[in-house]
Amino acid sequence: MRRFLCSFDNFEADAYDFDVIIVGSGVAGLYAALHVDPALQVVLVTKANIDESNSYLAQGGIAAVMTADDNYVNHIDDTLKAGAGLCNVEAVKVLVEEGPENIRTLIDMQIPFDVNPEGDLQITREGGHRMRRIVHCGGDATGKETTMQLGRLALERENLHFFFESYLVDILTADGAASGVLIHVGDDYKVLRSRNIIIATGGVGQVYEYTTNPLGAVGDGIAAAARAGARVCDMELIQFHPTTLISSGKASRLFLISEAVRGEGGILRNRAGEAFMAGRHELADLAPRDIEVYSAELLGIGGADGAEPARWDIAFKVSKGTYIRALARDIGHSLGCPAHVGALRRTAAGAIGIADCVTLEVLEEMGERAALDPLKVLGMRFIYLDDAAAARVRNGNPLDGRAVELFERRSVDPAAELCACTAGVRPSCEAPHDGEVVALVADNRIVALYEYHVDKGRFAPRCVFPIGVSRGCSDL
Repeated sequence: MRRFLCSFDNFEADAYDFDVIIVGSGVAGLYAALHVDPALQVVLVTKANIDESNSYLAQGGIAAVMTADDNYVNHIDDTLKAGAGLCNVEAVKVLVEEGPENIRTLIDMQIPFDVNPEGDLQITREGGHRMRRIVHCGGDATGKETTMQLGRLALERENLHFFFESYLVDILTADGAASGVLIHVGDDYKVLRSRNIIIATGGVGQVYEYTTNPLGAVGDGIAAAARAGARVCDMELIQFHPTTLISSGKASRLFLISEAVRGEGGILRNRAGEAFMAGRHELADLAPRDIEVYSAELLGIGGADGAEPARWDIAFKVSKGTYIRALARDIGHSLGCPAHVGALRRTAAGAIGIADCVTLEVLEEMGERAALDPLKVLGMRFIYLDDAAAARVRNGNPLDGRAVELFERRSVDPAAELCACTAGVRPSCEAPHDGEVVALVADNRIVALYEYHVDKGRFAPRCVFPIGVSRGCSDL
């Protein structure tokens, strides 16, 4: 089976040598770049710009023990409780104990943390914390201010080089070790060579229909690392924000309501306007995010005769943020005995279910033609564009809703779904509804996402992709 996603020739692609490659331009990537020995040549690759990342969108602030009435023990305890007991304790200790030092480093780097009239740090409180330990910038613009200042410092470094609007295709390997990366820039491929690669690309929030994550949070960095042989773990632990503002219509990214709102006295209310957290958690409205188990079906019991350890097979349907390992632990606690997950199989994630999957044998047979159509993942209807219309869309021009035809996917064999050029479509009989987001397709690439406004009778741009997002590898 071919490991790489597309065909390329090392000798035909432009190649560049660096000491360190960093993929991702959030706080993690920028902070790492600024701490590399200035004598080394470093390249930072990002699929957008510095202002498009989860770091940039982060609002509330950064947690660290910064007051005399707080301590590491309390912070560690709060973190473990918020993590439902599933955290790596040693990692939590490093996070907490090194936090104050790193805050001081950020201050030295001129991150504009908010201060009181006396010049001391303003410290607030957020959900899951029993103490005030949140430092912040610009009120609730901590992510933006931190990312932009780190970006300015990075751009001033002579040893740092940047590839903006560049997509990581794969991590290259040689002799069982990383040797560089293949990136897509404009219409070209480039090879960046180095044995030192830092993947700081964020998570997979966009697998969900509703998320505060940016459109770029699709897990491509994690996937590339896994294909290259890296070990990945805890992939069920996906970041999502517990408080968001939902506007009319479906949004590709929800507006995030800062955790500081609850920290400063915000009250959670249900649809009836009733405050409901009192008595449900010791921290009331400051409780860590809640999860929901929609159903739990006992499929069978093994080892009931005592010949082997008891085993329960259970099918759960749960909300995002649910830790199955925590459910196993809690079930065991209720039964008065230890319990753990022996095996875990995810049967659905977002719009993708087992019926959409194929075997490794089918993948190997299809080779480089195999690519899951993003229209299937997004669950959107779409509009086909000719070259002239595509050029107008790339410039952000609206589309007359009366002059376009909507299409939708029809159900086909899962193997056919993997080759976007052969997947079946049909005209959609339903008119667009207010707030609906559709994909615009030209030359088998998604060139934009547009939203329909019923009052104007037209589609307006939500997001434009100048180079287009491939719906398969047949055209590469």
